[in-house]
Amino acid sequence: MTFPKLGTDADNPYCSFKDDRERKWALISRDVRWVLVSVVFTLGGIPAVKWQALLRLIGGN
Repeated sequence: MTFPKLGTDADNPYCSFKDDRERKWALISRDVRWVLVSVVFTLGGIPAVKWQALLRLIGGN
C-alpha cells in the first residue's frame, strides 16, 4: 500500500521547484533580500524601532 504525498496539489508553493537545490536558493535569495532591505533602512537614517516593527509586520513574526 502506498500513500500519496501530502501537498502535491497546485496550491502548494513548494511544488513549483524541481528539486531541493532550487528550493534552497529561493530561501537564500529571500533572506538576502531581507538583509538588503534592512541595510537600506539603516543607511537611510530610519530609526531602528520603526524598521524592525515594519519587518515584523511584513514577515509575520
